[in-house]
Order: sequence, then structure tokens, then C-alpha cells
Amino acid sequence: MNLQNVQRAYFLGIGGIGMSAIARYLKMQGAYVSGYDKTPSDLTDQLIAEGIAVHFNEEQSNFDTEADLYIYTPAIPQDHPYFNLVPIQHQWHKRSEVLKWITDHTKTIAVSGTHGKTTTSAFLTHILYQVHGQSSGFVGGVMSNYNSNLIAAPDSEYIVVEADEFDKSFLKLNPEIALITSLDPDHLDIYGSFDAMKKDYQAFASLTKTLLVNKRLLDDFKEANHSYSALSNSNNGYEGANIRVVDSQFRFEVNHNGEHLGVFTSQLPGRHNVENAVAAISIAHILGLSMEEVAKAVSSFKGVHRRFDRVLENAHVRLIDDYAHHPTEIKAAISAAKELYPNTKITVIFQPHLYSRTRDLEDGFVESLSEADVVILLPIYPAREKPIDGVSSANLLKKLSLKTKQLVEKSHLGKAVLSLSPETVIVLGAGDIDRSVKPSQSCLKTGSQMWNRALYIVSWIFGIVLIFVLLGASVVSSKRALLSDIKVNIDYGEGNFFIDNDDVTEVVSDLGYEIDSTAIIEINPGKIEHVLENNAFIESAEVYEYLNGALHIDVQVRQPIVRIYSQNGQSVYLDENGKFMPLSRRYSSRTPITNGFISIKLNELIGTDINTAVDSIDHPDIDVIMDLFQVVSKCREDEFWKAQFNQFYVNADHEIELIPRVGDHIVLVGNANQIDKKLKKLSLFYQKGLNKTGWNEYKTINLKYANQVVCSKS
Repeated sequence: MNLQNVQRAYFLGIGGIGMSAIARYLKMQGAYVSGYDKTPSDLTDQLIAEGIAVHFNEEQSNFDTEADLYIYTPAIPQDHPYFNLVPIQHQWHKRSEVLKWITDHTKTIAVSGTHGKTTTSAFLTHILYQVHGQSSGFVGGVMSNYNSNLIAAPDSEYIVVEADEFDKSFLKLNPEIALITSLDPDHLDIYGSFDAMKKDYQAFASLTKTLLVNKRLLDDFKEANHSYSALSNSNNGYEGANIRVVDSQFRFEVNHNGEHLGVFTSQLPGRHNVENAVAAISIAHILGLSMEEVAKAVSSFKGVHRRFDRVLENAHVRLIDDYAHHPTEIKAAISAAKELYPNTKITVIFQPHLYSRTRDLEDGFVESLSEADVVILLPIYPAREKPIDGVSSANLLKKLSLKTKQLVEKSHLGKAVLSLSPETVIVLGAGDIDRSVKPSQSCLKTGSQMWNRALYIVSWIFGIVLIFVLLGASVVSSKRALLSDIKVNIDYGEGNFFIDNDDVTEVVSDLGYEIDSTAIIEINPGKIEHVLENNAFIESAEVYEYLNGALHIDVQVRQPIVRIYSQNGQSVYLDENGKFMPLSRRYSSRTPITNGFISIKLNELIGTDINTAVDSIDHPDIDVIMDLFQVVSKCREDEFWKAQFNQFYVNADHEIELIPRVGDHIVLVGNANQIDKKLKKLSLFYQKGLNKTGWNEYKTINLKYANQVVCSKS
């Protein structure tokens, strides 16, 4: 498509960093541009100020039916109603497709990588624009020098683009030069595995004749023409050397195959940003630019908004805003803060981005966040995703080994930050946490001003009231040393309310720990956890100091998946881990039930698990209960089967039957052998058989043989 002919363009997800750059580009080309986004942001505010129409509700009247180009981002859910509103003569085009049209007839430099690509592409865009002039850039962040994510010079010889691996968008490009900064697992909801992700990166690398990669990646990209690093000294490729901090800026040399190219100074903090600078300088050298001019451009580069953006800095507190949302990026941000502000307490505020990423990279998040002194988590920002069972900020918080940590809603963030007496605060995340930066800045600035006034007043009257101040401080100190509160957070899972907060606080009280009388130092968290985890309804417990002497207790309730009845009148739950649980006098769990020919004394199994029972108890019912556990567990993995089968039955032959909610039939599965295959056969039979004959046509659907479905009408 010739974009010069576009008169009107409509964007679905116009507030995205990549989408907004293209919107600005088309606006500069003279097109009327409008679009929808879910929430207002600083970026949408800027677009509106530039004359681009942006709306935030999904009313059909806001949709531009007269546009001749419709662009969407894959971050928008596919069930969005606007996908059905495009006039029949038009269609939706992905952002990556439009970016390809823009770059098709210009020499393109594509910067990709799991992290580092935004700062590196911005660095390179700035260098080329300052030194070469006839260069444009589409960057995945707002460049501080230009307050924009777009530089569009007329008749550009080069275009720098940030090549995004999400949704495999970078494979649409045809770059003259390609740069890969890093490669770590991410977007596994798209790729399925890290190996699959690597293969697509290698496909991207094959699209260019000139490939520059970080030296750490040479084993994966053996075809690379050039390599770079700021961490090695091999006289091979491009290398940063003699890195030091001078007047709060990084100064370093760059060599190429042992040849000295020059000395460079960067305003950006963190050694990872030195490496990003070396990558951009390497491309400039490949293009034959003057290293002296490049050095001037590097020293004038102010960075990218939300890339270690220092928004507040005074004698008492510092506030840093950063887009980091991957464990490696988080670790780099914390490391940079420690290097820049040594011997200060590092407080991290983190909003996880996507349920799938939080699940897939949980261990990495735990490791990187634990580098901080204090962590405040916000709820997960879902973006395009629906919630995933068992994935939450609360679960992530439990796994952090830090003493001071908490989970808060955005509305309570300012109060939470101030209560921690912060020194260096880093705001991290790729969701809408950026909207909390200014309020946090205001809170910290106000707190700092109050601190300065307090110091002035105290110094003025110090000589008069010294004794009273010391006495007051002593009283406050002793008060803070006492247990001030008990905060209980119970994860009920699927709503199994077997215990409540009073049950938990009663355990603390029974151990002799009392509010306002027990010193915090006397409390043994491990002892509290041990007592709680001996409770028949508690899966796990974690106890840690919260704020100002408060004790925080996180409890995970055990999750029953089936209730089993025996012929002797006994009944127990079997939980998701295969452990036998007693019934609760307080609450009856909404789980499927199983009855039939079960004679074993179920009450004697409470406290054991099914695997132990199979090994130690000689009773035919044990084997069928093991089969039952495996069948029920498998049914729970699929929402349809979970809803369809709310009752199970053990017949006289010790075979398992499934009793459906819909349909006047039973499903005989026999045992758990090949249960995956049996359920797949049943799914096909439901779709192709019962949907035609009716759900009440058969009385028995026999899956015992796995390879076939045998039905009977009687």
C-alpha cells in the first residue's frame, strides 16, 4: 500500500508505544488520524495535544467508518467489538504490516532483543539524526531529547526501527542491518517454548546481510558479521573498555578488533546502558560516520522516558521510573540504582505485566526482586489476557524472602511508600503503573519538604527541649518494638472458606503473642507457620514482619477436588495434591462427589496422601481411589469437563463412571489408563455424535477401550 494516498486512518490501540509512532507519522503525512485506547495515559494526552482524536469508550458512534486505513495491535483481544465494524471494502492491518510498508523503500536498521532494544534504537536514532541528518526512527519509548517516539526526516536515507518479537512482528521486516541485543525467554504465550523463540530470532537474523549481535549470543548466531560487548577484552569485534564513573557519568573507550575508536561519555546510568551505547556506536562505525561527531552525539543523549528515568532526586529521597518488566531488566535496574546510590535502602514498586509472563518467569522474578531491600507489589496488569488460576501478585509476594514486602492497590500506593521511610524508590512495570509515578513523586516530595521543616524546627528548639525529645523518642522506639497489629491474608482458592482470620489470629494468641505487649524480637515466625500448617485445612503459611511492628500472615487454604462417600457412612475430601482431608463443620466445599462401592474406612486415611496409601495399604479401594484422583484431576484441566462432570460413581466392578450435568447418560471410563485419549474420544463423540442425535439418545457411553466409543441405549 502507498501510504502517501491515505487520507484517513483509524487505530485500535492507539495509545501503544509502537502504534502511536505510526499515528504520528501518518499525521505528519497529512492524514486525519483517530483511534481508540482502553485507558488515558501521558502518551494519549500528547497525541490529543498534537491534533489526533482519541476516545476511550467502545461506543459504536466513535468508530470512524470513513477511514481508508484501519490499523490494530495484537495486544487488543480478538473479541473486541470494533473488529466487526470495518466497512466491507476495507480490512484490518497489523501494526507490523504498516511498519513494513513504511520501511520497504528505505535502508532499514532493525534493533531487536528481549531487552535493551528500546534504549539502543533510541541511542542509534539520536546519533544518526545528529551526525547524518537524513535519518528517521520509530522507537519503542519516548526519547527525552525530542519528547517523542518518532523522528521523521524528509527523504531519509536510513530508518531505525525497534523490531518487536511479540507476535513475531519482526519477521515482516527486510533490514539492511540487523542488531540483536539479548535473548532470554519471554512471550512464551506466543512461542510456546524458548527453543521456538530462538528459531524465530534466527529467522529474523537471516533477513539481513549485515548482522551485529551481542557477543553472548554468538553461539546462537554464528552467521553474524559483527559482534559487540562492554564486558569482554578479547580484541575481537567491538568492545567497550576502561569503563569508569566520572562526575556521575559513565566514561568509556570503544575499540574495534584492537583499534581504538575513541573515548565516549554517556549520561545514562548502569553498565548495561554502556553496552547499549557500544552497540549504537558499532552501527555508526559500520556506516562510516565520524567517531568524533558520534562521541558528541552520545554525550548529548538524555535517554528514554521510563528507562531509569530519574524523576525526583534530593538530599533525602530519589524516585526512578523504569519500564522493566522482565527479570533480567529488573535486575539491571536495581544494580544500576545500587551503583549510583550506594548505601541507600532500595525500595522497588513493581506491577507484573501479563498473567502468562508472571507464570512462565516466576522464578526469575523472585530472584531479581529479592535484590531489593523492600518490595511493594501491585496486582498483575492483564493487558490482553484473562486471569490464570493460581497466578497472582499475592502468590509472587509469598515467594519473596524479603522481610519487608507488601501487596497494595494503586489507590493506596502513596501511603504505603511513605510509611516505609524510603530512600531510593524504583517504579517498575510495563502496564499502567506509569500513571502512579507523578502521585508518588508528589507524595515523596511532600514528605521530603515536611522532613526539612521538621529538621529546621527541631534544630531551633533543640537546646531547650533536648531531654523531652529524647524521652519521646525512647517511648516511640519502645512502642515500635512491640507487636502492633496482625494482618491476615487468606487465599481461599476456589472459595473454600474452611477457616477465617479469627482462626489464624487465635493461633498467634495461643502461642502467647499479644498485641501491644509482646516484643517483635520475641516472636518466632517459624513456630507460627508450623502450628498453622498442622491445621487440616491449611496448605501453607508464611509469616513475616509487615510495617511498624505489624505481623503479616499469608495462608493458603487446601483445595479439595472431590468428596468421597463410603458405604459405611464415612466421607472425606481428596485435595489437589492427593491428600485426604476431613470435612469442615463450618463450610461444605463445592466439589464433585463420588459414591458407590467403596467400603474402606475413609476416616483412617485423613492426613495421609494417596501415593503413600497405595504403597502401604492393601485394600482394593485404594487403587480405585488413585484412579479416581487421576480422572478428576484430568477433568479439572478442561473447563468444559470440569463443568460437565459434577458426580462420579464407583460401580461393583470397581470401575469409574462419570455422571454428566447435561445429558441422560453415564460415561464409563473404567480406570485412569489413557485418560487423555479417552476424553479426546469423548469430546469428538460429543461434537459429532450427540450434537446430531441428541444428548439423551444413549444411556451408556463406554470409553474403557480408549480407541473406540461403544454406546448402548439401554
